[in-house]
Amino acid sequence: MMSVGGPQEAPPFCPPDTFDVGNSQWSAVVASPVATRDDTFIVAEDGTGVILSRRTELKFNEQGEVLTAGGGRVLGYQTLDGHLMDETAGPLTLPAGFAWRNKPTGRIRFEGQLSVPGNAPASSNVISSARLIDLAHGQAPASLQTLLIDVARESHSLESHASNEPLFKVGNLEFHGHVGGSKLRSSSFVIFEQTTIHDLLGFLEKSLGIHKPSGDNTTPTEAPTPGATIADGHIQIVSNPGKSNAVKIRLESVRQTVDQAETIIRLDFGEITESRGASADSDATIFDRRGVPFHVRVSVVEGQHDGQSSYRWYLRAWHPLNEFPVVRSGEIRFDEDGRHAQTTNASIEISYGTSTLESMRIHLDFHNLTVLGSSDLSIATSFQDGAPLGTPTSLFVTTTGAVVLRYSNGLSNRVGQLAIATINDWAQILPNGPGHFRPISDAAFRFEPPTDQPFLDSNSASVFDVFFSSFGGADSRADLNGDGRIDLKDFMLAKQAFL
Repeated sequence: MMSVGGPQEAPPFCPPDTFDVGNSQWSAVVASPVATRDDTFIVAEDGTGVILSRRTELKFNEQGEVLTAGGGRVLGYQTLDGHLMDETAGPLTLPAGFAWRNKPTGRIRFEGQLSVPGNAPASSNVISSARLIDLAHGQAPASLQTLLIDVARESHSLESHASNEPLFKVGNLEFHGHVGGSKLRSSSFVIFEQTTIHDLLGFLEKSLGIHKPSGDNTTPTEAPTPGATIADGHIQIVSNPGKSNAVKIRLESVRQTVDQAETIIRLDFGEITESRGASADSDATIFDRRGVPFHVRVSVVEGQHDGQSSYRWYLRAWHPLNEFPVVRSGEIRFDEDGRHAQTTNASIEISYGTSTLESMRIHLDFHNLTVLGSSDLSIATSFQDGAPLGTPTSLFVTTTGAVVLRYSNGLSNRVGQLAIATINDWAQILPNGPGHFRPISDAAFRFEPPTDQPFLDSNSASVFDVFFSSFGGADSRADLNGDGRIDLKDFMLAKQAFL
């Protein structure tokens, strides 16, 4: 076979004329079709036999059958993940599920700059509720084991709220808190007769997206760790460090519905310790395995490691199938020149839904973060490699004959390899329309083995290039009638001479 220049970029393409799921009028035609080399043909079949063609205008129907512009079944080799499945040419069919394609996010890259660490790491804010009492134990301060249906708010002489009236009843509780000044989406909690304050604290931690390093709900110490606790009847919630992670629970944040009647549960949270330390935040939309988009926020704050200043990152991810945000955390360390040195826990898993298969692993890339002498902190999401569901927009054929399906979301998929034929005996080949021929016997042509060598012209061919090379080869393309141009009249003379 002749050799030509190396593979070139695919020709430009345009959206299909029609694309409608369930409609047989799907169309995806190469916008700038190219011609095969003089000695090669693509192969198709119609109701009357084999067709050899020099044009690579292709389309597909709703069954995924790859067709010529005239409707013939294109022959080729099926591929899987870009590799040939066999070397036996047959009708080329798009893979199952070709009508949709997406890509789950596997990497998120961040860039930005952080300030030189100071003397103190970022700190958490602490909020505390009104004092709660246990009606079942002589109005003693409520504890982790106190049943919610026995909890009351300690009243003062100026309040009308009776101290012996339980705050909670068996039924549904709705909660929406605030983090970093932003209102979180509502989450729900079912109260049963045996539900305790311990259960409620776990619910509040999950709803607020608090990353709790270790241990259980214990009495706060002088250096409280993030989480929800109760001490002397007061519920205390310690946020993740940094101002952007500060938590707030307003008067109307906790509501309960019993017998279709909604009641505001007044826990009277107030801030007793303000958060300290600036934060750098970045928001991104990423995609799960089914192409569903969801929101993540990453915050970076100054922290400490072995007594040395470092940075800590926090990720919160809100998937629509999850009631609570997924929370992850790790450290970022830099070298003496302010360049990224190490990230801990950078590979995270996010689960969603109820199936064990509904999870995804994502790598967080902080390599483009630097530490500068500036007091400003900034971080931005520069890249994520996921894509939502996309539908086919076009087929194109590379110069090596690979058939590639492009999608509306920018993804592409190599779906097959064209079968290429060369002629054994031109005497057994009959013209069958512009650029198309019909062999009168199987001996008239032969299939070439699949190859990565280019077989298409390196430039788009004009109709007359195809016509002339179809009769007598490229040398027949000439100004045969001497009028100074090569046109249809010259083609007719070449055709007459060939036949």
